[in-house]
Amino acid sequence: MRKLFALLCLCSVVLACDTRRGSSTAPFAAELGTYALRTVSGKPLPVPLERLASGTVRELIADTIVLSSGGNAREIFYTRNFSTAGGDTSISSVAAAGKYTITRDSLRLPADFPYLFGRLSAGKISLVDSRGDVWVFTR
Repeated sequence: MRKLFALLCLCSVVLACDTRRGSSTAPFAAELGTYALRTVSGKPLPVPLERLASGTVRELIADTIVLSSGGNAREIFYTRNFSTAGGDTSISSVAAAGKYTITRDSLRLPADFPYLFGRLSAGKISLVDSRGDVWVFTR
């Protein structure tokens, strides 16, 4: 009985030290790194974001999220604007940075990132935006 009690105590300590069971800004080293956007709601890039009455189309061409130690996150979002009637094409980028947290396999990015919530597992980040689109990033 004492051996069983000692084993249960040891398991409790190990589980209490597991950063995935509670809120943490110090994830496992395997979770740190650069993640590139692969699909938005199952569609590969480029993905149309908006089409204006003038015939201008704005599409997403790339997006990268970097998770680094200390709970720091950076995102760079690239878009291309072009006219369906021909003419100039422009590429622009928007960058955001801030702190992230991981609770179990849930990922919470900074408020200025355009996502409501996300999941992080095995080299893959799945994020949901305010329209319900699922953004899938992989290493």
